[in-house]
Amino acid sequence: MTTLRNIWADLVEKRLWPVAVLLAAGLLAVPVVLAKGGEWVAQPEVMSAETHSVEGIELPVQSKESLIAYKKILGRDTDLIDIEQIS
Repeated sequence: MTTLRNIWADLVEKRLWPVAVLLAAGLLAVPVVLAKGGEWVAQPEVMSAETHSVEGIELPVQSKESLIAYKKILGRDTDLIDIEQIS
């Protein structure tokens, strides 16, 4: 315990204790924020994508219908705009 007291005394002496407190708060907050998680979103059908060669690189390309269906599931503003532009 004296080691922790010595470290804290050094931080106070060097006026770094606010930084140490913020770092400790961050260490505690990150797991809490990550534990909240998000909603599961269905993944696009990449396995059914067609493969096209672009400059010698094979790339999977999702069908237009599959892409529109996926963006409808996501339903974000940017996805709705994409749907309008793709259609």
